[in-house]
Amino acid sequence: MTATAAPLRKDAPAEPKTGALSISVPLYVPITRAGRTITSVEIAPVKFDHTLRWNEGKFEGGSTALLAELTGLDQATLREMIEVDAQRVMALFMTLLPASIRADIEKGVVPVAGDAAQARGVAPTPMAAPEPDHGVGFDVGEQ
Repeated sequence: MTATAAPLRKDAPAEPKTGALSISVPLYVPITRAGRTITSVEIAPVKFDHTLRWNEGKFEGGSTALLAELTGLDQATLREMIEVDAQRVMALFMTLLPASIRADIEKGVVPVAGDAAQARGVAPTPMAAPEPDHGVGFDVGEQ
């Protein structure tokens, strides 16, 4: 009698699919949470509003808070992904981000909102005072 070994891992999930406005990443291991089974993570496109709110420090949970909003899943559910799935989802997520947000995440920077920034000891960058106009230059209208 000959026994055959079971495969060490499941077949690779299909490649990410692009929908009309989102990208779906199939998971190697589905997530079951609150009686719901999630077999893929669908990432919606980043809107200008997301970029503005990121810059205003409205995503206190950092990149996972932004990813949660774009997927419609809560952060706790996203944290249940196995590492291989998380790496695939995050890699695609990073390609969808505007350069400014991607650069912040790569540097480990999460913008902080006004009062929260002061509470954490982050001082706002003061604006430079305008330089006085001494009248020397190209003022064509005056004689």
